[in-house]
Amino acid sequence: PSWKGVFGSQRLLADGTTVTADLAYLRKSIVQPGASVLKGFDDGLMPTTYSSALSDQDVEDMIAFIASR
Repeated sequence: PSWKGVFGSQRLLADGTTVTADLAYLRKSIVQPGASVLKGFDDGLMPTTYSSALSDQDVEDMIAFIASR
């Protein structure tokens, strides 16, 4: 899916709850992708190694990129 308009939007999760795609949500989704799975997507699709493979700055850069779209 596109990242256009994701930042600040409401996201419906597989468990039926809704969250705002803020900085904390994006960070958690990158480093713990199974924590908040979007409705319509299966858990386990995203790599779980980003938390150890990416530096904090890498994650911050990814978040800034997504937020700018």
